[in-house]
Amino acid sequence: MCFRLDVGKLLENETILHTLINNPPSDVTHTVGCVVKSSVKYIDVRNSSVEDVAADGLCKWANDGKFRWLYTKTHDGFKCIKGKQRANRNPTPNNAYAVVKQYFSNQQYNVKRYVVHVESCRHAVVNNIVAVGYLFKGDECELKPTPHGNNKSNNNSYLKTKPSAVKNVLELSQTMSVTRALETHINSKGGRSAIRPEERPSKASIYRTKSVSRADEDFETLLAFAKENSGLVRAVRAVPSPYLVMATDQQVRDMKRFAQGGVVSIDPTFNLGNFFVTPITYTNTLVVNKRYGNHGVFCGPVLIHYTKTKDAYKSFFQEVNKLVGHDQAITQYGTDGERALIDALEEVYPTAKALRCTKHFLDNAASSLKNEPGSCKFKHELKTLPK
Repeated sequence: MCFRLDVGKLLENETILHTLINNPPSDVTHTVGCVVKSSVKYIDVRNSSVEDVAADGLCKWANDGKFRWLYTKTHDGFKCIKGKQRANRNPTPNNAYAVVKQYFSNQQYNVKRYVVHVESCRHAVVNNIVAVGYLFKGDECELKPTPHGNNKSNNNSYLKTKPSAVKNVLELSQTMSVTRALETHINSKGGRSAIRPEERPSKASIYRTKSVSRADEDFETLLAFAKENSGLVRAVRAVPSPYLVMATDQQVRDMKRFAQGGVVSIDPTFNLGNFFVTPITYTNTLVVNKRYGNHGVFCGPVLIHYTKTKDAYKSFFQEVNKLVGHDQAITQYGTDGERALIDALEEVYPTAKALRCTKHFLDNAASSLKNEPGSCKFKHELKTLPK
């Protein structure tokens, strides 16, 4: 596929405004990935979206930014009322037009791509037309999809999936399984032999999108909880993964008095919806159970988090240090052996003594040896050991 060199003048703001508002082109197409006979191609997005234009079925594009300019219409043309600025979600003011330009590049072919449209108020695309221009720095050449660098199993080419296709499958998956939703979407496009690659999202991408969407919804719930319980919630974070730290004033005071020098247990066992719950517990040596003669177990600060990562645990322990007022709030700790948790503890508390929960250790040993000869006898002997 080849394109003429000079597209600059056809994509100037005033030219775009006159073309897309006053003289809408008649040579429009509904697809992006086809032969372009002019320097600028006009795409009808009436049944798709501006975002779909990025999926042109050609090569892999790097996103170089999205900007807009504001104009008002005068009796003799258009007047700029605000210069170049980063495009955002703020609506275009009444009686004004926004020229929105998105820039892309591909270093392999040394080519740039411009996706331009005009917006009126409420983000409406004027006349549902988007202009696309390709500018080569050197000689024009054919653009081809490049191999997907992350795919180790084959050398398939990379193609960006149209956002509208992902949206359609996500909507279908609200009432059926993801597998059925994909099949329904593919059949609506003419079947497996007819559907274009950029209109066929993978099952993995749908699951990832659903997971991110659930995380956003759950974090909104966490924020609402934090606002209603400002005295309980001590820290909230949105990125890279949401979490909050909870502790009452009494829990903080008790941990300062009774946990110093004792063994602290951190066990991310519990779940709260899509979130993990990791409490800090410790033995209060000043409290003795009259019936059993053992010391009472107290609960300290609690971490509610979306991912079990070293970063999340590390941030939690740093918050605990702030609450307790000591950079070594934990001197001895026991865990279930989770690697990310141990890495975070070793970094925040390098001088603390690490212990392993006997029950978790024995359970893991029994599970690892369950298919080995003599495992039944071994597991029976494990049960006789003190835990």
